[in-house]
Amino acid sequence: MRKDRGNPVGGEQLGLRAALWQVPLTAVLELVHATQRTGLLRAEAELDGGTLPLEIQFVRGEVTAAAILDWQGLEALYSFPQATPAGWAEFWQAPAQPAPPLAPFQNLLAEWARLSDEWPRCCEQIRSPSQRFYGEAAPFNRPGGASARWVAAASGQPLHEVCTQLAALQQAGFIQPIQGSFEWDTLVVPACQDSQALRRSPVLRLLDGRKSLHRLLERGLSPDELRSELLSHLGSSAPFPGSGRALRDWLWEQGHAERDLLLT
Repeated sequence: MRKDRGNPVGGEQLGLRAALWQVPLTAVLELVHATQRTGLLRAEAELDGGTLPLEIQFVRGEVTAAAILDWQGLEALYSFPQATPAGWAEFWQAPAQPAPPLAPFQNLLAEWARLSDEWPRCCEQIRSPSQRFYGEAAPFNRPGGASARWVAAASGQPLHEVCTQLAALQQAGFIQPIQGSFEWDTLVVPACQDSQALRRSPVLRLLDGRKSLHRLLERGLSPDELRSELLSHLGSSAPFPGSGRALRDWLWEQGHAERDLLLT
């Protein structure tokens, strides 16, 4: 069900609202492009484990910015499922500063469609870009191993290309996942301010805005338990640096964990 987005701000005017189980997201984008509108498209996809938000900035019908929370750019856009059976989209007309397109519009849609097909297959193999691996192949032979996100940041390669390489290395037996070790464990999550949630969850009571999530895992929490609580508490509005990447990876991982449960 569509969430209440509240009153418009900054002179925004609602131009379009669509339920994604009735109207494909691509149709919404193509309409905004064809009519050369300027403004912000907000979408949410209902996925296994939680909600994934996306914002796309248009200037005269061209996509000039995209973000999942604080994760910005084409990689964030391409990680959002282009076709989703549940969710909603709204386009808000509003002035925006001129900016170059992220990519030619039809090329952007085509690449997004390709990666929307490839990402789920890749994450079935490697779980998520945050999963750490260890093996003979560099840089996975470093202490603590390496994740796709670490490799992409260190090498400058596109994240999806690194994930494809990891999937091939794992399939060939050169690297193996380090159980319970994820790149998001370096993040520091602010203390929970929801008194009801704190009474309900001993996990949330451990958040103090100073300790990394790795410290919480060292106290005996499992990654699955921690991830589930953070998804439930933070939802699609995680308020900390790195939240966009973490949310995207948590949802991939949660979907993987739920499929594993169905197979047991």
